[in-house]
Amino acid sequence: MFLSHRTGRIAILSSLLVGAFCFAATIGRATVVAQTTNDPPAAHDSHAWHKDQSKQTDTSGGGAPAQPATPGSPATPGGPAAAPSKGVATTSVTPEQAKSAYELFKGLSGLWMGKSTKGWTEEITYKTIAGGSVVLEESFGAHPNEMMVTMIHPDSERLLLTHYCVAKNQPRLLLTGYEDEGRKLTFEFMDGTNLASRDQGHMDKVVFRFSGADRFTSQWTWYQKGKESWMEEIEHARKGTERAPGAETPAKPAGAGAK
Repeated sequence: MFLSHRTGRIAILSSLLVGAFCFAATIGRATVVAQTTNDPPAAHDSHAWHKDQSKQTDTSGGGAPAQPATPGSPATPGGPAAAPSKGVATTSVTPEQAKSAYELFKGLSGLWMGKSTKGWTEEITYKTIAGGSVVLEESFGAHPNEMMVTMIHPDSERLLLTHYCVAKNQPRLLLTGYEDEGRKLTFEFMDGTNLASRDQGHMDKVVFRFSGADRFTSQWTWYQKGKESWMEEIEHARKGTERAPGAETPAKPAGAGAK
């Protein structure tokens, strides 16, 4: 009889210990989940995670990329297709036109001088680098003692331009306009880095007009808080040439025709 009571007490104590252990394990799992909720997910979801985190922190300085223009852009590697955001560029430029435009930029290799309609000047160097896959523009003097860089390169069947700006952001533009047999090229905002949103001030659009092998103009827009403003026009001349504008016209590029 005594043994029976003792055995019963042991069984009750064992049940209590098992219950306590299960409860502790449940609390432990809940704590781990709570601690890891804000951890970044796998790499293919990191873009979306950073966009979500930017909403919870100060976005005045940026850091989360602005909305990409087209599904599958490099800004969202491996991620699901996303619809273009309002006001962001898409293109109807053909692959042949994009290729022709890129060949035109490759032909700029050398030293150039730029003069704006506001009077300031800059010295510009164009180089084709990385096995012919990128055109590098280095500009010095547009802002005192500052160099800025612009990179132009094909991305499959389209042509992209990334501007590394003194505004400390890097807008990425897409070739959207191919007119006058390639003599007028328009790039428009697609996405960018160090931009909390598109409303943060950045260079948004640029139009190039080529009047010969040694002369062209460019004109940019500045976009901030929903407003786009045209900036001054810049006239570019290959250093050492003083030819009048329009003295020579480029050969017709392949795939000629308007957008």
